[in-house]
Amino acid sequence: MIAFRLWIIFMLTTILYLVINFSLFYYLRAHYREIWDQMGRPSLWNNSPANSVRSLRFIFGTGFRELNDRNVIRYVLALRALFAAWLVLFVVEPS
Repeated sequence: MIAFRLWIIFMLTTILYLVINFSLFYYLRAHYREIWDQMGRPSLWNNSPANSVRSLRFIFGTGFRELNDRNVIRYVLALRALFAAWLVLFVVEPS
């Protein structure tokens, strides 16, 4: 039963991560077109491995702070927290 609950939390965390990640992409496209272009124009339909690497560099790097945009900072910090929670759930999940 605990494994099932952890799996549900794991899946909800994953879905929330994807929703916030794509919200960040659309926000960058609307407000910071040049950065969005540099990331390879990521979207739900255009998310290649190269785009994923560029996105992770943006999220886990420090360049996002240079934008001095509270929304971008909130998106990135939320994604970092969800990624950390996802890793903990992945490690803790009993087999």
